[in-house]
Parts: sequence; C-alpha cells; structure tokens
Amino acid sequence: MGNLASFAFSPNISAGASTAIFGLFGAFMMLGESFSENQAIRALARNFLLFVVLNIGTDLFVSGIDIYGHLGGLVGGFLLGYVLGVPSAKVSTPKRIIAAITVIIVALALFRMGMTNQF
Repeated sequence: MGNLASFAFSPNISAGASTAIFGLFGAFMMLGESFSENQAIRALARNFLLFVVLNIGTDLFVSGIDIYGHLGGLVGGFLLGYVLGVPSAKVSTPKRIIAAITVIIVALALFRMGMTNQF
C-alpha cells in the first residue's frame, strides 16, 4: 500500500524499505487497538505511535523523503492487520470483511491514479 500511495501521489521515483516498516507500525497499531487490555502491547503501540508522529513531522520538513509512501504504508498495515490479523483478536468478521474491501478499493484506486499521473 505504501508503494502504491507513493506511485499515485509522488512525482518522483522512490525506493526503500520505509514503506514496509511503516506498514509494520500500522499493523502493530491495530494490535494495540485490538488488545487494548494487554498493557505491554498497548505501551508498545503508544511508543510506535510516538515514533510515527515524530517521523511524519520530520517528513514534512526534510526534502527527499516520500511522505506519501510512509502514510500509505501506515494505513495499509493498519487495515491489513484487520484482514490478516491474529485469529484470537477481538475483531469481528464484519470488521475484517470491511477492512478487506477497503484495502482492495484503495489499492485499485491508488494504482489507477498512479497510472493516470505517470503517463
């Protein structure tokens, strides 16, 4: 999702693993939301959230960093966390289905936007 967001919104070609890392941060945010009663997971999710906020703030002021890829990876990881998440998580089946449909629609829209903007 991060690479698709970068492809759709960024005028430059970007490369790197940061979109995937932000995807992992997004997935961990989903775990923190789903397992809110677990203090250890909740504390780690808060720490990752602080790191994400600081990093996005830095992205706004430093040139050469693809903020679109970071945001796309974060959102994609959060949504895919619901789709592919831990089976014992308190995530209802309708919530997983809605997240899966959202991921598919967003991915197709981003790909379509990227194809339209690049040519």
